Amino acid sequence: MEVPAGYSVHDGKLAFSGETNRNTDKSFVLKLLKNIYGLKQAGYNWYNKLTDELFKAGFRQSAVNKCLFIRDDCIIIVYVDDCLLFSQSDTVLDEMLTLLNQQFKITSSHSIENYLGLEVSKSVDNVITL
Repeated sequence: MEVPAGYSVHDGKLAFSGETNRNTDKSFVLKLLKNIYGLKQAGYNWYNKLTDELFKAGFRQSAVNKCLFIRDDCIIIVYVDDCLLFSQSDTVLDEMLTLLNQQFKITSSHSIENYLGLEVSKSVDNVITL
């Protein structure tokens, strides 16, 4: 990232030099310590952070589909920034939501009615229909 207008670099330190000053020295760049949403690598960095957290939580990644994470008591499917969590235990789901919420800003719902343009329904005998 180039040094923005209004800032200049003196002795290797970034300093505010006035809003009207334009930065003409192109020999310095800034190193981002945190990813900026919308950059090309933002999704890649988010995915790496998510997979690191899931590995720490004991999940393994499917060899066939890199967006499928499996643990004995839970399955997680990831599509861009949407995740589906499946478990037979509400306690496990709540623990996973708590863990994910500690690392990421999330919203959650315990039921699925629509996902990626698909209508999802569950019958009384636990058959899921798309």
